[in-house]
Order: sequence, then structure tokens, then C-alpha cells
Amino acid sequence: MNEKDLKSNGKIEKSCTNVSYISRKERKMQYWDRFRESIRRVKNLFPDIETPLKPWMVLSKLIQDAQDKAFREEHAQEIREIVPLFMSFSADELRKIDEDAVDTYIKVLKKARENDSLERNESIAVKYIIRTLNRTAENIEIKVEVDRDQIIDEVKILVQKSYNTFANKCGNISTRVECRDQIVKTVFSDYRAYPLLPALFALDAIKQCFSERKEAKKNLIRPVSTLPELQQNMKQINYLCDQELQLIKEVRVALSQALEVIYRPISVCKVHSKSQLRPFPYNNVYWDDEMGREKTLQKKQEQKWKRCKEFGILICKTDVLATDMALYCGLSYEKMIQLRGNLPKYLILQDESNAKLVDEYGEQAFEIINVFKELSRAEVYSSGGKWNEILFNVISKNAKNAKPFFATGSSQEEYAYKLMKKYFYNVNFSKRIMAQASPNLPLCGSKGMFPKYYSDLILDWNMNAECELYDEDALNKHLGISTKIMDDTTASSVPRFLKRQINEALTTKQAIKLIEDHERLHKHTNIKALEKYVRGFLKTLQIDDTGNVNYYLRQVEGATLFLYQFLLQQACKILGHYSAILLLRCNALWHDPNRKDDVQICN
Repeated sequence: MNEKDLKSNGKIEKSCTNVSYISRKERKMQYWDRFRESIRRVKNLFPDIETPLKPWMVLSKLIQDAQDKAFREEHAQEIREIVPLFMSFSADELRKIDEDAVDTYIKVLKKARENDSLERNESIAVKYIIRTLNRTAENIEIKVEVDRDQIIDEVKILVQKSYNTFANKCGNISTRVECRDQIVKTVFSDYRAYPLLPALFALDAIKQCFSERKEAKKNLIRPVSTLPELQQNMKQINYLCDQELQLIKEVRVALSQALEVIYRPISVCKVHSKSQLRPFPYNNVYWDDEMGREKTLQKKQEQKWKRCKEFGILICKTDVLATDMALYCGLSYEKMIQLRGNLPKYLILQDESNAKLVDEYGEQAFEIINVFKELSRAEVYSSGGKWNEILFNVISKNAKNAKPFFATGSSQEEYAYKLMKKYFYNVNFSKRIMAQASPNLPLCGSKGMFPKYYSDLILDWNMNAECELYDEDALNKHLGISTKIMDDTTASSVPRFLKRQINEALTTKQAIKLIEDHERLHKHTNIKALEKYVRGFLKTLQIDDTGNVNYYLRQVEGATLFLYQFLLQQACKILGHYSAILLLRCNALWHDPNRKDDVQICN
């Protein structure tokens, strides 16, 4: 099948006549009913909560009740609805949502649904990859001139160096963190296992360092179901998270250097600084159009690691593909929903018989599924060749009657890029696997350990909390104390030594108590009463309020307000991070392929 064949049939023929559509007004009413149902669920979970609902109070109660594992498992679906809702909206925004202004809520649901689809597909991909980890056979073809033992030795040396640095920084110098042969041999098992390699190596070091035991490969990447303890120190856990993040970065670099002879990153990259786009990978000899000369393999490899997402994996956007297939093949709405739920298993697990797929969805849908099934296999790209050539060969081989689905008026290279961008995520598994399998996640500060969806939620939460809880106008409105001095001061006057002491002592439990106490201080206090409360809270943190702290509170104008604002700010950040951890743990449990009560999320 050549470029002319693809152009000849024009655009996709949207022949679906069985898909039922509803009006925009009816759709908005459905979302409005769903929003009210979410609010009802919150009130049923917490009958004593005050109305109108305030996000910080809802999340505080949810975190405390979620310490019970049985509660998390029983109310996993409610948690998955409540946390994104109350992290994305302020209390004022929640009150303004009605049947005519539900568009903002629809955006939140859309992001949650996209993340749901991605995590569901990723969990199935991980299950498929685990099968390759359990194999002892080596399925990677190595050229004669490549020294296998040299690759193993280089992996061991470079990774062991990262292990030793991590163990020393975490204070476990006495613990021998070993780069095990069982893990190293995984680099020759299968290309499908490569997206998990950085997380696998890093998690092996983490488990050896803290639990002092060596676990099986499949257990290393198994999602953790436990939450951080409420009494756990914020600074300590943040320090461990920073070291784990640095570890996986160093391991990724070490593996990329040691394996560049046998590993080809899978990615679609921008080659030039302007709008011109070209697919990747290339042949061993890279042609530079601007310079007009061939570049050597060594130069190509140097550029390859800079431009590509190392150890990435292609995950199909099955919701988008299922919708387009339903329109093209004329499937009913019910069939489209069924296809949307089952498509990840068809593409990744590849365990459905051809006859069953043809009977279920028709010949054309079967051909389209075969094309994307082939494009989802890592082996397709490991053989070399240009991306657009690989793509066109796969389409020509598998699509006989479904050519119009892949019709395009673009050039081959531009078409390959657009198709991959529309139907595939290029996912870096390392961050998500680390977030799910590592017992440590940050309670404040850096969001680098969180996947993008969760870090975006934390960002929204921090902005809302600042506007409604701890900025000058919010404090003035809530406490009834004039904050004019704070407006006149150009910089926060809380000294660094005091900030450091607070960050070293503050726990999640104390942060929740501070936020709950803040609600009780509503316009029933004055500056002296606030100072008394601040001093008492410092004592609960085991911070001496005499000496330098007393001098600061007595001599600096507005010191009490500045210190209370800082305490509230840190408490809100901890609450936001902990809520994101709770959501991540529940999503990992919900999308676990081994769940007996596997539920498909299609709406």
C-alpha cells in the first residue's frame, strides 16, 4: 500500500447510523445530575459535615477515615470521584455550579476520564510485560560483533555506582545494596520489558535498602496499597523521595549508556527547532536535510538520547480509537461502549480469537484492530527502519477492506506523525510505576514523583487554598483581624531557622488539626488570642517559643500573622499532596488487572 492508495479514498467515511446522540442541553443535565450525586455521596459519607461544603474539611475527613484499609476498598469509587472534585474547585466555585454553569465540572470529569483510560491501559500493559519478566529465555537478537558479557558488566558497574550513592545518602551504609544478576539479565529477556527497566532497577535498590530483603521481579513493581502514616515526619519522607527520584534518573542514564548498542528508543520527536516534524527512529545512517550530508552512527546515537523519551512505551488511546471505529464501521452505541472497554485487552493481551472479533464487530473493525495490535508491539520498531515506512508496511499488510479509515492527504512522514499523535501516548512508565510501587511519596514541595495528572491536581489545590485560606484577604475575612501590615510588608518576615524547624517537625496529623482549628477560629479571635494559639501549636511541634522565637514574635510587627500564614500554607500543601497520594493508591487498586471484580470505566 503506497501513499497514493491512502490518498485515493479521501477522508474517513462516517457511516455510523446506529450511534445515538443526545443534545448538548440533555448532556449538561446528565452531568449536573452526576455532580449532585457526588455531593450527596459526600454528605452520606460524612453526615456531620457542615454545609456549604468546604474542600479542605472534606479532604481532611476523607484522609482520616481512609487510614482504614477496609474503608478505602469499600469506598474506592467514591474516593475516585470526591478527590478530583474537591481538589479542582474552591468552595466558592462549588457553590456557583448549577445546571447552567456545569461546563467547568465537565472539564474536570474529562481529565479524570482521560487519566482513567490511560491508567487502565497501562495496568494491562504492565500485566503483559510481567509475563516477559517471568521468562528465562532471551528473546532479543544480538549481533555477532556485540559482546554480551561486556554489556552485563557495564550495566552492573554503572548501576551499582548509583546504588551505592543512594544507600549512602539514605543513611544505610551498612546495608549491602547489590545489583543482582536476576535483574540484570532482564535486559536480554524481551524488548517489551524495556519500559519497566529503570523502575525495576530503582525499586530493587529501594526495597533492599529499607526492607533489607530481595524480592521477585514481579513483586518489585506491584502497587503499594498502604498510605503514609499520619505521624510521619514531612521533611524525612520528602528527603527520601528526592533521593529516590535522583536514583531513577541516574539509573535511566546508566542503562541508556550501557544498552545503546542493542536498544532503540520508541518515540515520535521534533527534529528541527521550527514546525517541521519528522518521525523517529531512523536507519543506522542518519541523513541531515539541512546540512546535506550523512552523519555517522555514533553522531546519530548522541542525538538520539537527547531527543527521545528513553524507555518509553506506546499506549493506544483506546477511547479515541473506539469512537472513530464505531463511526467508520457503523457500530451501535452499545457496541462502541463494549469496544471501548475491551479494546485494551484486544491490543495488548492479544488473547482474543480472530473469528470471535469478526463475529462481534465485523471484518473492517477486525482489520483496524489488527493494525493497531501490530503497532502496539515493541518488536515492530526494534528491527530498524523509518517510522513512516514501518507504519505503511503494517497498514498494507493488515488493512485490505479498511483502507479509507487510514486515508490522508498528507505526506507519508507528516501522516505518520499525525496518526501516532492522535491514537497513541508515548508514556514513560518509570514515574508512574515508581509512584505506585514506592512506599514513599512527597508530602510537600516537589511534585516530580507524581504523574502529570496528579501534579496538576496538586497545583490546582494550592492555588485554591491560597485564595480561600491563607492569603491576606482570606485571613482578614476569616479571622476578622486587619492584615494591612501584611500588605505593606514587601517580603515574608518568618526567619529561615523557624521555617526549617517547622518543616522538620510538621506531620500530616498536625496539619489536619491546624486546618480544623482554623475553621473554629472564625471571627472569634483577636491578635493576642491568635498569638496564644500559635505559641501553643509550636509547642506541639516541640519548638521552643522562647529565645529567638519569642524575640521574633515580640519585636517584628505582624510576626504572629506571618507565622500563622506560613503554618497554614504548609498544612494546606501537605493536605493536597496526601489527597493526591490517596487518589493514586485508589486508582492503582481500581485498575489492578488481577482484581476479581474488575469494572470497566466507560462513561
